[in-house]
Amino acid sequence: MFVQAIAVSPSAVVYYNLSGTLAEMGQLNEAVESVRTAIRLRPDFADARIRLGFYLIALRSYRESIETLKQITENRPDDERAYLGIAIAEMYSGHFDKGIYAARQATTLRPSLAPAHYVLGILQFEAGDTPSALAVQETLRLLDPSLAEDYGRYLRSRYVVPAGVLAIGRSHQP
Repeated sequence: MFVQAIAVSPSAVVYYNLSGTLAEMGQLNEAVESVRTAIRLRPDFADARIRLGFYLIALRSYRESIETLKQITENRPDDERAYLGIAIAEMYSGHFDKGIYAARQATTLRPSLAPAHYVLGILQFEAGDTPSALAVQETLRLLDPSLAEDYGRYLRSRYVVPAGVLAIGRSHQP
């Protein structure tokens, strides 16, 4: 149906929607090309740039993802989704301090954005700030209990923490 819509009236929104369908079907490279077309047709289409940034993360093109998402923050410095994407890409690139900065931007702009807190905690842990990383679990418990549980599993897999500490959310002092 999207292909038929494109044949009738090729618009940025149709290409954007097609990219989502292609991604769901596991055709990520095709999804990238479709969302790039949406951006060419409408350069100010921030949602398309966000989507492209996250697709590039999935393709492990972290530098390009960061550059794509930074373009959004230049024009829309209040877009927490762009900062979250940058934090994720920086994390996978091994640049934990840059990732922490971006994740803090996201959580400052939208304190209820649980995935940003989750990423921030992982970055803090990987950067060696275990007390701060442990404190994130309490925030997650308030925002999204299932994400807090997943975060607790991550911490237990990476760090020997007494079960009671993670169960009640107290910081563990090494």
